[in-house]
Amino acid sequence: MAPTPASLLHLALPPEAAVTIRTSADGPVLAREAVRPADLADVAAEVWLQCCLRRGFPDVPLSGLPLRMLPPRDGAGADASYDLEALLPNGHRPRQTFSVHSLSQVARRALPALLASGAFAEHTKCVYELAMQGEPSAPGAPAVPATGTTGSVTLRTVPLAFVRRPLAPLRAQAREVGAPTPQDLPVFFSQSALTRALETAAGGIGADSPVEAGGVLLGSLGWCSEARECFVLVRDALEVQEPEQTQFSLTFSSHDWAQVSAILTARQAAEPGDHLRLLGQFHAHPFRPADGVEGGCEQCPKTSSCDLHSAFMSSDDQLWMQAHYRRQPWALSLIVGLTPRRTVVTQLFGLRDGRWQSRSFHVLPDAP
Repeated sequence: MAPTPASLLHLALPPEAAVTIRTSADGPVLAREAVRPADLADVAAEVWLQCCLRRGFPDVPLSGLPLRMLPPRDGAGADASYDLEALLPNGHRPRQTFSVHSLSQVARRALPALLASGAFAEHTKCVYELAMQGEPSAPGAPAVPATGTTGSVTLRTVPLAFVRRPLAPLRAQAREVGAPTPQDLPVFFSQSALTRALETAAGGIGADSPVEAGGVLLGSLGWCSEARECFVLVRDALEVQEPEQTQFSLTFSSHDWAQVSAILTARQAAEPGDHLRLLGQFHAHPFRPADGVEGGCEQCPKTSSCDLHSAFMSSDDQLWMQAHYRRQPWALSLIVGLTPRRTVVTQLFGLRDGRWQSRSFHVLPDAP
């Protein structure tokens, strides 16, 4: 899947959009970090998915979708920080609301200078919020103004190809895992793909010296013309064979990437109608949460169940997904972890509110 030539994402920002940082909600502003178009790459891709692809426009590329950043509408909720508005080919302007947490990377960018200046100590707690000065474009104005507030960032996009299938029969025969939200793009794992991923992860957890074991998820993007909805089909889980593994890290080798690329190319040639692509990754966290070590939590013997587990997206996991699946809002991360009692927990993560959050999925029985 060779990338297309570089294209531009057009994103209209308020004149002085910035994240301000304080040590308390009513304290003085200690730092002001400008919001750049690149900071909104993930949320822009999420709006593309939710407000464009899932609203019946699967052929519109991210680079062809005008976007603008606006204050949240009335009634958007206490956590609302800003809206991102899209301009669809039919003239409609759907919006999606995001919290300030989607801009955490902007706040983190300002912290080194604060630490160096002595304004912050190493473990100082801080509060950050979005400041938007200047009036946004009028409702009737173009979503991307010709001058003034337009930022642009270079993208490399892959043309989308979909498997055309009705969605209702898939839902009817699938088993649902987790509680869905309206923002969850329908995701279907074949039973064999999920089993392979879980068995690979279990191998790392159950080893004499536990290590993170994992690989990549292979599948297709689907489109249902009846429901005018897109979805994800995870068809296979490919274990990497020569990674660098420890109990707390998994690094793919160049041989692993070459092997994944060769398998994907061969499968694409053999199954051209399936439009196969890489959809994400899976791996084990073969360790218990911090309060599961040496005796565990004091309350452990007194409770019938435990909600603590290590099936979470670490900061390294998030950086890895951003590096390999940036601007692919359907990308998935399947993490297998442990509770303090060594019960295995499986969580699937996807983008929501510009962050990697746990989400639901479906499991399809394998065809005879």
